[in-house]
Amino acid sequence: MFAAVITTIQEPTCAVVKLVQKLADCGGLLVVAGDKKGPAHFRSRHFAEGCRIEFLSLTDLPSAELELIELWLENFGLAATNNPTCAKNTSVIESFDAT
Repeated sequence: MFAAVITTIQEPTCAVVKLVQKLADCGGLLVVAGDKKGPAHFRSRHFAEGCRIEFLSLTDLPSAELELIELWLENFGLAATNNPTCAKNTSVIESFDAT
């Protein structure tokens, strides 16, 4: 299985709609990590039927994965668990779990 991971503070853009279509064509999954600035959801009427999208807001990130990412961030000199880097790396872990 193929998975793509993005982080964003925006609702779905035209480029993301195209990416979702390409992923749907090959049975892939899009994992989207939100940020404290948004978005509240990741839905669009333009998404193809049958597309697979997993949206993770900061509150959706499991605590065990946050602990793992927090250790990673501390080792690289970053402190905040709600850092966009944390969200992105947690999404990567989530995409591995989904495949």
